[in-house]
Amino acid sequence: MTVNTIQTTFANAMKSLGLTKKGGAWYLHSDDTVLVVELQKSNFGLTYFVNVAVWLRSLGDSHFPKEHACHIRTRLGELVADPERIAELLDLERSVDDLQRADELEAELTTTLRWVFEATDSLGALSSKAGDRLRDHSLVTGAAQRLIAGEP
Repeated sequence: MTVNTIQTTFANAMKSLGLTKKGGAWYLHSDDTVLVVELQKSNFGLTYFVNVAVWLRSLGDSHFPKEHACHIRTRLGELVADPERIAELLDLERSVDDLQRADELEAELTTTLRWVFEATDSLGALSSKAGDRLRDHSLVTGAAQRLIAGEP
């Protein structure tokens, strides 16, 4: 399998944002959380998805959790202003110039993930306006909902 524009752009953006790669996922650690970002290829063509997940350290000790096991999970397309455009950029079967695809994808990744970083930096941040925005567009486990709400 050859490396393509999406894979290269994704990896470069993750490096520039300071994430650490382990296996197929990229990680950003704080005292309270572990942010997980993963590029997933569809089984049905040349389409990709960017999975975004958060592990809450208060709910378990895992330094490099798997995305599917995290307490908060979503996709980049749920978090951006123009989900149709991000879907187009993440689909190599759609006709988009490689340079344009790389520039727009890197801009979307950088912009969106920066506010996600702010929203997931701490348990307090997850209760903020940015945290609300993230949770409103994510699957959140019951234990995580209770923890963020300050319930026992």
